[in-house]
Amino acid sequence: MQIKLKTPSIKDLAKIITAIKPQIEDDMRDEPDQEPSIQFTMGVDELGWEYQTGDNSYSGGAYNYKTWGVGYITRRCNARETAKEIIADAWNQLY
Repeated sequence: MQIKLKTPSIKDLAKIITAIKPQIEDDMRDEPDQEPSIQFTMGVDELGWEYQTGDNSYSGGAYNYKTWGVGYITRRCNARETAKEIIADAWNQLY
């Protein structure tokens, strides 16, 4: 049986990531020497996808999807590369 995920395009996900970057505050870091970042979770299944930022436990747009791709967005990240990594993470959860 072949499993299909309906993921966003890299271009579309990169646009969302680019829009999120300015929302990253200086205090959004786990350690004082880390670059500020925000967790990004994309929930996806065969019917569609949704995303959420921040804590991915128990609630949010991605929570009810079968498969998740998770990554971190920083102010200086390459949006297209980060989008590729998040999509790949979702696919990797199937194996």
